[in-house]
Amino acid sequence: MKEPPIENRIQLKKRIMELNSLAFEQEQNILHGVKEMYYSIQPGTLLRRWASNLKQDGEVRHDLVNAGKDVALNLVMNSFLSKGNLIKRGVLVFAGKQLVRLLSRKKCKKFLPNNS
Repeated sequence: MKEPPIENRIQLKKRIMELNSLAFEQEQNILHGVKEMYYSIQPGTLLRRWASNLKQDGEVRHDLVNAGKDVALNLVMNSFLSKGNLIKRGVLVFAGKQLVRLLSRKKCKKFLPNNS
């Protein structure tokens, strides 16, 4: 589309303002695109998008839940059985007493070595 020729100063000023407005709009579109691209490559955004994609897959979701349970169980067991923990000694003593009581029952005597 060809513009009509500019014949006077008023048309020239109008055309300059139109071109400035168009240039400003293009700059804003480019700036918005750059900001959007910068935001999309942020690590947090990438992780959120990745997690969102994984949540929609049922099998992966099940595997993640099981992995989370395993990690939680390991964390609890490690903190529960840490060195120097009083609870650890108490639990081990209790478990040992229960084992001795179980083995001393008549039903389990056949598993013990004969002392005679």
